[in-house]
Amino acid sequence: VRFLDTRGLGEAGYDPAEDLDAFDDSTDVIVVVARVMDHALAEVLEPLKQIRAARPTRPVVLVLTCLHEAYPFEQHPDPDPFGTGLEADADDQTGQVTPAVHNPWPSALIPPSDLQRCLIEQEARFAGLADRIVPVDLTKPEEGFAQPEFGGRRLEETLIDVLPAACRQAILHLDDIRKSLQDLTAKQALPTIITYSSLAATAAATPLPWVDIPAVMGLQTRLIYVLADLYDQKMNVELLTKMVGAAAGGLALRFAVRAPLKFIPILGHTANAAMAFAYTFSLGKACCWYFGEVRDGHVPSPEDLNKVWGEQLQEAVAVWRKRRGST
Repeated sequence: VRFLDTRGLGEAGYDPAEDLDAFDDSTDVIVVVARVMDHALAEVLEPLKQIRAARPTRPVVLVLTCLHEAYPFEQHPDPDPFGTGLEADADDQTGQVTPAVHNPWPSALIPPSDLQRCLIEQEARFAGLADRIVPVDLTKPEEGFAQPEFGGRRLEETLIDVLPAACRQAILHLDDIRKSLQDLTAKQALPTIITYSSLAATAAATPLPWVDIPAVMGLQTRLIYVLADLYDQKMNVELLTKMVGAAAGGLALRFAVRAPLKFIPILGHTANAAMAFAYTFSLGKACCWYFGEVRDGHVPSPEDLNKVWGEQLQEAVAVWRKRRGST
C-alpha cells in the first residue's frame, strides 16, 4: 500500500492532467481532505471533476476534518453517531464502487447544529464526486479531547472497504503489526522494570526507618522517564505527577505504617523490600500500558491507570516470590 501526496487540489493554477498522466493507472483510490466548515471549495471541485471524469469507477473518499470547529469548547459526540459515514455500493463481481444514494446524517444523537448543517451542505456540494464521506477529527493528545483520533478507525475501515482485495489485506495486516510492536516494546521494557524494582527493594531494606521513602520514589521517577523514552513519549511535570500519583500515595502510607517494623530484624526489612519491589514493578508495567495507549492515540484517564496498576500488583507479587525462591 502506497500513499501519494499530490499538490493540493485547491492550489492556485493546479492542473491535474500531469498527475493523471503519471499516476492514473496505478491509483486505486482518491482521498480528498477538506475542513468540514470550509465552504470555499470551488478550486477543489473543478480539478476533482476532471479526476473523476478520467476514471468514474475509481472510488473517491472525501475526508471531512476539524469537526470540533463546529462545536468549540466541547468534546466529540459520545457515542460516535457516524458509523462508516456515507455508504457506497460495490459490485460483488467487479469490486467497482458506485456513487452512494443520499444517507441523512444522524439527527437523533446530534440535534440540529452547525456540524450537522455543514455535513449536509458538504454532501450536497460533492454529490456525484465522492463515493464515501468520512467525518474525522485528528488532534494531538495535549489538546484535551477524550478521543484524539475521533473517526480514525472509521477512515481505516472505509479505505479497507473500497480498496482492491490485495491492498485490503495489507491494511488489515497493519493491526497485527501494531500489536507485535507493542508486545516487542513491552518485552524490551521488562528487564528495565525488574532492574529498577530490585534497586527499590534494596533501598527499602535499609535498616533506618523512613529514610528509604525518597530513594524508592526517586527510582520510580527515573523508571518512568526511562520507559517514556522507550515508548518515544515526552515527559512533563503534569504527566509525571499523574504517573507517580498512581502509586505514591499508597506507597508512602504503607511505608510509614511498616517503618517501625525495621526495628524487628529480618522481618521488617523483608516486608519493606517486597512492598517496594511490588509497587515499582506494577508501576512500571502500568506505565508501559499507558505509554502504549498514548502512542496509539488514546489518552487513558487516571482512573484507568490506577485500575491497571492495581491489576499489575498481583503479577508483581508473583514475580517477587519467584525471584526470592531462586536466590
